[in-house]
Amino acid sequence: MKKNIKNITLKFLCLCAFVFSLISCKEVSEDGNKPALEVEGNKIIVSFAIDEKAKYINVFRREVNNLEAEDYGKLFNIGQVIPKKDQQTSFTFVDAWICRGVNYQYRVRYCMGDYYYLSNWSDVRNNSEAEHTLNSDLITDTGNCYLKYDSEKESLMVMGGNDDEIDVKIGVPALIFSYKDKETTVSRVFALSIKEEEIKGPNGERLLKVGTPIDLRSLLTSDFFGKEITLEGVIGEDVCKYGAQQEEGDDIKDVYGEKVYWSLPSEIEIKDEKDIDCKSLKIEVKTADDGHDYSSEGIENPISKNINSIDSQITSKEYFVSK
Repeated sequence: MKKNIKNITLKFLCLCAFVFSLISCKEVSEDGNKPALEVEGNKIIVSFAIDEKAKYINVFRREVNNLEAEDYGKLFNIGQVIPKKDQQTSFTFVDAWICRGVNYQYRVRYCMGDYYYLSNWSDVRNNSEAEHTLNSDLITDTGNCYLKYDSEKESLMVMGGNDDEIDVKIGVPALIFSYKDKETTVSRVFALSIKEEEIKGPNGERLLKVGTPIDLRSLLTSDFFGKEITLEGVIGEDVCKYGAQQEEGDDIKDVYGEKVYWSLPSEIEIKDEKDIDCKSLKIEVKTADDGHDYSSEGIENPISKNINSIDSQITSKEYFVSK
C-alpha cells in the first residue's frame, strides 16, 4: 500500500514538474512578442504575426506622453483584421490616422473564441510627416446633430438644423453600441446600410444628412436585443479586402481576408419623442447580422504581464484575458 502511494506521489510530482517546465518555456521576455513598426511617408505600418486559430485581430493604439513615467493618452481600437485563409504568416496594418509629432505605441489582440490573447506593446514611433496636425482632424464631426429615437419603429433619425450634417472622415458612417454582460463590456461597430450617393456631399465629402433614418432592427446583432444598450458614438469605417495578385496584372486572385479601418469616434446624443436624453435603449426584436468588435477588454488591465508567444499551446486562463 505504501509503495502504491509512493508511486502515485512520484507520478504526481513528475506531472507538476512537466507542466511547470512547459509554462516556463512558453513565457516571453519583456521585449518578446510585439508588433513591429515602420514609418513610411505620412503613415505608420504595423506588422504582427498571425495565429491560424484566431477568428480576428484588433489593432490598438495609444499616445505616449512620457514612456519612462508611464504617462499615456487615451487608447483607441483603430481597426480589425479578419483572415479568411491561412496562406500568410504575418499581417500589416497601415495607420494613416495619426497626428504629426505625436508618439504612438501599438498592441494587437487576437480573438481565440472564448478568450482574447494579447501581444506586448510595440516600440514607440513618431511621424513628422503626418498629414494631420490635431486630433480634431481625425474625429467624426457631428456638428449640432443628434439622433431621435422612435420607440414604436425601433429606429433612429438624424436631426438638426437645415445646414447640419455629420461629417465622416473615413469610409462610411457607423455607430458604436455596447452592453454589459456580467463583468464584460461588449462593444461593436455597426456600419450603416446607406447608399453611397446619399452620404456624399457636392465635393465628395462623406456626409450623413439630417433626415437620414437608421433602422436598429436590421442594424444590430441578435445579442444586442433584450438588453440595455448604450450608444458610445459615431465613427467612420472603411473595409477593404486583401489578397494575392496575379503575375499578369493587378487583379486579385485569392481573397485572404478583410481589413477594417476606423477613424476616431465622436459622441452624439440620443433623444426620445419628448426630447429627453436617452441614456440607454432596449430593442426586443431579434435579427442576425455581423458587427465588428470594438471592445477594449483586457487591453489596459491584462490578467498577466507574462504574455505567451504566438505559437503557444498553453491554454491556462492565467495567460489569457477572458472574453
